[in-house]
Amino acid sequence: MLVVSVSVCGLVTLAAMTQPSLAPEAKHSLLQYVTGKYLYAPSCKVEWGWEEPQQVGETMCFTVLCFQRNGQPYPICDTDDLAVSITHGTRKITAVMELGSDDPAQANTARVKFTVRTAGVYTISVTIGKFKVYLFIFYFNITFGINSLYLE
Repeated sequence: MLVVSVSVCGLVTLAAMTQPSLAPEAKHSLLQYVTGKYLYAPSCKVEWGWEEPQQVGETMCFTVLCFQRNGQPYPICDTDDLAVSITHGTRKITAVMELGSDDPAQANTARVKFTVRTAGVYTISVTIGKFKVYLFIFYFNITFGINSLYLE
């Protein structure tokens, strides 16, 4: 009798681990964890759409490429906890983020755009959940351009 009840408990636990709907607090199923089919922050990459230094008034754009732990592209969506924070000193800069694409080959991309209003150093932090992509913060230097200088 004890063996049967322990076996049933083990099967129920295994079913809850492999079926996320049975264990809503579990973020990934056991099968996803073993095969690496989940969004993994250290596997993600950032591609910058500019070269430094940039000028004030320009729209900056960069792309976050999302990958699974097993290295395959991860189709990013709203439910994934991807966050981008852009600051200039103590000011938070508003950015527009476009997730995924209609093209299946681009489904793992998140495009971020923001406009530079003042010169200086900008800090860009890309996180997935509590984890930073590449585990560091990016710094970029923005300079005044000829068009942004006041000339008499």
